[in-house]
Amino acid sequence: MKIIALLKPIPDLSNIKVSKGRGLVFELNPRIMNPADRNALEFALTVKDKIPCEITAITLGDEKAGSLLKEAIAMGADKGALLEDAAFTDGDELANAYVLSLAIKKLGSFDLIVCGNSAEDDSIGEIGPRLAEIFDIEQATFVSTLNSITEKMLSVGRVFDSNKLSDAEIDLPAVIAVNKDSNKPRAPSAIKIMKAAKAEIIKWSAKDISADTVKCGVSGSAVKIVNTFVPET
Repeated sequence: MKIIALLKPIPDLSNIKVSKGRGLVFELNPRIMNPADRNALEFALTVKDKIPCEITAITLGDEKAGSLLKEAIAMGADKGALLEDAAFTDGDELANAYVLSLAIKKLGSFDLIVCGNSAEDDSIGEIGPRLAEIFDIEQATFVSTLNSITEKMLSVGRVFDSNKLSDAEIDLPAVIAVNKDSNKPRAPSAIKIMKAAKAEIIKWSAKDISADTVKCGVSGSAVKIVNTFVPET
């Protein structure tokens, strides 16, 4: 089974500063893995514990975002792909889903795409559903638990605001969006961390995945940020 794990680098929200005069946010630490994406990766690793799998982690960002992929490999992913190009900068979920879909197509066939249900820096949660639409496959959001999995079917438990939703059975290939704190992500051993540090990371630009740059980044976004400010209290 082939699993794609999508990892979003987000600002460390515990260590930022905001300029009231200019409405700018200054990130004081390197970007970190979106917490719900870490839970999604753990979901993928749980599947790998049950049946033979190859997990490819993908992140969209600059060179520094490659550290997230090595972290994922240390946790148990098999390889990582970094999508790095100035054309990808500041894209919204529409533009980013387009870029991610092209990278996934370039990797070849897949059985399951996993991602966080939403990201802490925007809480929009559109990537999973948009990819399901692009690939015309089934999806499940607000996923909390893995009930069972075969080569053709996946059964998951779903939770929304601590209220259990009905379990979902979906045919593979599929996309699932996993809730934050739905599981306890494993901590990699020192040996795995050292091995992951030497791992080769796939690096693709817009040209490598045959992306139309008009559909990427700011130019391909449906949402435009026209002003940033600190609300008066």
